[in-house]
Amino acid sequence: MPSAFPSASSAAFRAAARTASRFARSRSSTSGRGSGCEAEKAASGGAQPVRLAALEALGRVGNVASVATLLEGAVESDAQIADAAKQALADLSGDAVDRDIASRLGQAQGKTYPVLVEIVGKRRIDAIPALLKALEHADAAVRSAALQALGSTVTERHLAVLVNQVVSP
Repeated sequence: MPSAFPSASSAAFRAAARTASRFARSRSSTSGRGSGCEAEKAASGGAQPVRLAALEALGRVGNVASVATLLEGAVESDAQIADAAKQALADLSGDAVDRDIASRLGQAQGKTYPVLVEIVGKRRIDAIPALLKALEHADAAVRSAALQALGSTVTERHLAVLVNQVVSP
């Protein structure tokens, strides 16, 4: 199983993994309790190893209530935290998560916008109109993320748009 942890042999990692497991168990016994969950609290702040473990745990046991916490992590300046949060967003299960991400995409701004576009592609969410709009964005990072996401989600109906973007961006 791939992990977000570069040095999995350290004592700190093992302690963080135990903590995350406890948080995950707490999460499954309190599903439906949104941001009050211990795993979400641990993912939001504290020591990096604990945060990484909590983010990984949320990817496995989180639900739609975890999306906001994970998005906050996905735009952080710490690359390991951001990558772990993005992976957790991609790993969350459920149609409610897809609907929530798609609805957030329409109103996203700043650093959250390219992250949501990327997650739409990773999850293969049907959000073609929003992705087509993102292709026209002033920010090159948003346009690039939209093109990659379209590559994962485009239907035959919009295939010509994707081909045109690749041939003459």
